[in-house]
Amino acid sequence: MRSLAMILTFAFFTLCSAAAAEKPVPGPLSGPYAVALAADGATICWQTEKKAVGLAVVKAEGAAEAKTFTEPKAVEFHALKVTGLAAGTEHQVEVFSGAAGGPALGTLRFRTAPQAGAKDGADFAFFAYGDTRTRKDAHEQVIKALVAEVERLKQHTFVLHTGDFAQGGSDEEATAEQFFRPAAPLLARLPLVPVRGNHEGGTDLFPKYFPIPDRPEASGHADDLCFDYGSVRILALDQYTRPKSEDGRMKWLAEKLAEAKDRWRFVTFHEPMYSTGSHGGNVGFRKEVESVLIAGKVHAVFVGHDHNYERTKPINGITHLTIGGGGAPLRGKGFDVGADWSVKFAATVHFLTVAVSPDKLSFKVFGPSAKGDEFEAFDAFEIPKDCAWPGARPGPRPEPKPAEPPAIKPAA
Repeated sequence: MRSLAMILTFAFFTLCSAAAAEKPVPGPLSGPYAVALAADGATICWQTEKKAVGLAVVKAEGAAEAKTFTEPKAVEFHALKVTGLAAGTEHQVEVFSGAAGGPALGTLRFRTAPQAGAKDGADFAFFAYGDTRTRKDAHEQVIKALVAEVERLKQHTFVLHTGDFAQGGSDEEATAEQFFRPAAPLLARLPLVPVRGNHEGGTDLFPKYFPIPDRPEASGHADDLCFDYGSVRILALDQYTRPKSEDGRMKWLAEKLAEAKDRWRFVTFHEPMYSTGSHGGNVGFRKEVESVLIAGKVHAVFVGHDHNYERTKPINGITHLTIGGGGAPLRGKGFDVGADWSVKFAATVHFLTVAVSPDKLSFKVFGPSAKGDEFEAFDAFEIPKDCAWPGARPGPRPEPKPAEPPAIKPAA
């Protein structure tokens, strides 16, 4: 009997060990995804339940051997810089937990940015959307169509997000549920250029999830960003963190725009300066930055906050685009209804593509068709290289006025 008991005990522990060995390794809570894209690399991010040393294996298209990058210590949130890569080249990345041979956690691919002036990077397209909070199903609908367009165009460049990633911007689970999990098919293909929204205001999660190099000295801890991709420069402004010096920040913005005189120039932030949506335009911010944008000859401004699509006619040479239909509850018009500067308005989920060439920008905006899940273009327009910006500083504009009564469309 004693021998039988020992045999049964041994068998029990053997079965438990086998079951433990066969138990799949938990996937990352978020990621992997790429931010801080540059001509020579990017930062690969992911989050694990427990601390571990992260490792990334990066292989360039057509290369015989891969490069390995390892973190110096065990952490839960991983932000691993991969550098020394060839510009304008497709790379496949696989991330692991622990040393080489550890559990594989996921894969992604990205193309390093082309060098400025490179002939093979003169024509490309990038993508933009925003306000993905709250409605996971609507976000998934946008992602499905957006990924299909990325693959149709074969443009593995980058995607700009205009802020409000999740309803609870300080809640990691809410951010994973509303943004990272629905967006995973897109983030496996495109690096992300992020903008802080009001739902990320006052939280440390935004700089944690989206580490960017070399924050501008004048902006203090504000998550301002200068991003270059070939002939494009994008300047992202954080509206929710007080800068160290407002004058210094505007000087930095003006200098970065002046440096980019031979590039296409875009500026992005969350709250619009011009909007007929439910929030209306942020007049205070407009007074603060508009003259700098005009002097810097900005081609277009990307914003979110209002949960709709809106395009203005060029105002002092600048086209303003609200792209806030990534999944948040949709809303109709509420301010400045009938404004002559508003060209197109649609309360629908959507995303935007920008085709870049040496002499023009070609925009298309996609939303659901009458067939349901299929998306089709519902707005298209072009912006020329020279937008005839005025040389004088803009005069004061009237304060936005609410509609009577507000034409608020029920959330879909």
